[in-house]
Amino acid sequence: MIPFELRVHGVSGTPPEAMLYTRPVSYDLEDRSAKVYEPHRDPYQVKAFHWGSLTAGRPHTALWILLAPFAMANVAGWLSDRPNPWTRAFIRVAGLALTGVFFAQIANMTLHIPFETRIRHLERPEVWSVWLLAATASLTLLGLTSISAQSNFRRLPVTTRVRLVFSPLPGHMSPEDGGWGDPAEGARLVSPAMWAPHAVVHRLRRLHIASGALVLSLGVGAGIGDRLVATVSVAGLLLATFLVLATTWVPNSMIFTRLPTAILPLASVAWLGFSGWAIAGSDLGSGLTAVDDVTFGLAMILLVVGLFALFGEWVKAGPAAGWVALGSLSIALLVGASLGLTGGLLVEDLLAPAPGLRTFERAGAWTALVMLGLTALLLAVAAAMALIPLERRPGEPPQDVARESRLRRIVVRSRALLAVAGVYGIAAGIATALAACATGPGCDRSRLPIPAWVAEEPGGAIELAGLGFDLTSLLGWTKLVIVVIPAVLILRSVMGGLIRGQEARRKVSILWDIGSFWPRWYHPLAPPAYGPNAVTRLTEELETRSPDILSAHSQGSLIAAAAVAMAPPLSRPLVFITYGSPLGMLYRRLFPCVGLDEMTLTADEAVGARWLNLWRRSDPIGGQRIDPLGERNWHVDTGSGHSDLS
Repeated sequence: MIPFELRVHGVSGTPPEAMLYTRPVSYDLEDRSAKVYEPHRDPYQVKAFHWGSLTAGRPHTALWILLAPFAMANVAGWLSDRPNPWTRAFIRVAGLALTGVFFAQIANMTLHIPFETRIRHLERPEVWSVWLLAATASLTLLGLTSISAQSNFRRLPVTTRVRLVFSPLPGHMSPEDGGWGDPAEGARLVSPAMWAPHAVVHRLRRLHIASGALVLSLGVGAGIGDRLVATVSVAGLLLATFLVLATTWVPNSMIFTRLPTAILPLASVAWLGFSGWAIAGSDLGSGLTAVDDVTFGLAMILLVVGLFALFGEWVKAGPAAGWVALGSLSIALLVGASLGLTGGLLVEDLLAPAPGLRTFERAGAWTALVMLGLTALLLAVAAAMALIPLERRPGEPPQDVARESRLRRIVVRSRALLAVAGVYGIAAGIATALAACATGPGCDRSRLPIPAWVAEEPGGAIELAGLGFDLTSLLGWTKLVIVVIPAVLILRSVMGGLIRGQEARRKVSILWDIGSFWPRWYHPLAPPAYGPNAVTRLTEELETRSPDILSAHSQGSLIAAAAVAMAPPLSRPLVFITYGSPLGMLYRRLFPCVGLDEMTLTADEAVGARWLNLWRRSDPIGGQRIDPLGERNWHVDTGSGHSDLS
C-alpha cells in the first residue's frame, strides 16, 4: 500500500504545482481560504495543504504593506520576555498611540483638501462635506476592512462588520467568540484558545477607531484654534486610553469596560461630524502646523508608554529584558512617520504645487533625520553581526561553523538587533524632546533645530516626481532615501500585486508570513492574522483523513506542529517530518514565552516520538537543531540557502 503524504509549504505561499511537482492540480471546493490540493496522477497518494492564499490570495492584500507599522506594534506584544498585565496593558496603549499618529497624519493630509488653492471656490458647507467625506472614509475603510475571514474563520457581510465596529450595544462586540476575558493572559501555542476567535479584537478595534475619530477632531481643533473641540477630543482620547487599560485589568466590568467601549466609537464619529462643521466657520490659515504638533506629541507619548512597558518587563524578568518589544515599537513609529511624510508631501504637491524646492516642516525634517539614523545604525550593526562568527555549539563539527551563512548570523542575533532599535528609539525620543523644549517655555516642535549644513538650498534643487531635492545637502538625500525610495517600492508592490496577481504578491507576503502569524491581541488594525485559521484548518484536515506522513517546510512546520499537538489521537500522522524549520532558531529567540518547547514535546509525543527534523547550518532560517528532538535532528550535508534541499 502506498503511504499517504500531506505537505505544508513555508513562507511566500509556494504554489501547489511546485509542492506536488505536477500540473494541473485540483482542490477542495469548499469556500475556504486555506485549501487542500491533490495532483492529477496515480498511483501517488500525496496532497498539498496551501495556506498562502491567506497572505497573498486576494488583490487587496497588496495594500497590507501600508499597515506594516501596525504589524510591528502587534508583534511587540508577542516579543515579551515575560508577559504580565503591566506590559500587556502598556504595549496596547503604545499601539493606541501609534494609531493616533497614523490618524494625525491623515488629519494633516485631509485638512489640506478644503483649504488649498484648487478648491477655495467651494462654499463653506461644501468645504465641510468634502473634508468629512475624506476623514470618515479613512475611518470606515480601515475599520471595516480589518475584519477579515483570516481571523474570524467565516466571511462576514457588511452589515455584520458595521455592527461589530459601531453598534452601541455591548452584546454586539461578539462576546460569544471567546467571552469578555483577555486571552493574552497565559497564551500558549498548545492551547486551543490560542487559535479561537476572541472578542478582545473587536473591543480593541472599536477603541482604535474611536481614537482615530478623536485625533481627527483634535487636528481640527488644533488647526482652527477651537478650544472646545480640542478639549473634548483630548478627554475622549484619555477615556479610550483608560478603556484599553481596563480591557487588560478588568475585562469583564460592564461599567468600566464593556458599556463605555460599546458607546465610544459612535460618540466619537458624531463628535467628528461636529468638529468638521467647525471648519465651515473658520479659516485654517497657518494652523496646519498645529496639526503637526499633535503628531509630535503622540509620538512622544508612544515612546513614554513604551518605556513604561519596558519597566514592567524589568520588574518580572530583570534589567536586560524589554528592549526587544520597545525596539519593535520604535521601528513601527519611525516607519509610520516615514509613510506619513511621504503621503503629506505627495498630497501637498497634488493640491498646491509650487515651483522650486519643497521641503519638510522642521518636525518632518527632524523625523526624517532620526529615521535615517535608525536605518544607518541597524545596517551597521547587522553588518558587524554578519562578520562575527557564531560560537560552535556542543556536538557541531568545525566545518559546519565555517559554512554558516552571514544572514544566519544576523538571524541568530535578531533579538539583539531589535534591542539596539529600542535603545535608539528612547535616545532619539529624549534628544528630540530636549531639542524641542530647549529654546523657550513649553515644548514646540517648530523650534527643532536644523543645522545649516543639513538644510537644503533652492539653488541646488532638482525635481523628481514633482518634488524638489537638494542633493548637495544631507536633508535632500534624507528625503530621497526615507521618503521617495520607500514610496516607489510601496507603489511598485501595490501595483504589481493588483495588476500581476498572486505571484507578485508572494514577494510582499513574506513580510506577513512571520509578523501576521500571531493573533491581533495587541493591535487590532494590523494585517489580519492567518495563524488561527491555518492551524484550525489543518487540524480539521488531519481529522478528515490522517496522513501517514506529514511533511512541512519553514513556517509551515510551526503551523503543522501546532495542529499535530492539538489533533485528536486518531488524527495524528504516523511520521512528522520538518525541514528548514525556524522553531530551533528564529522563533526560540524572538518569542521565548509562547511555549515552543511545550508544543514541540506535545507534538512529538502525539506522533510517538517519530518527528524527524532535517536541518543545515548554512540555512539562514532553519540552521539550528530543535533541541527537544535530540538525535532526531538529522543534519543535511548538501544544498544551500533556505529552500535548496538537494
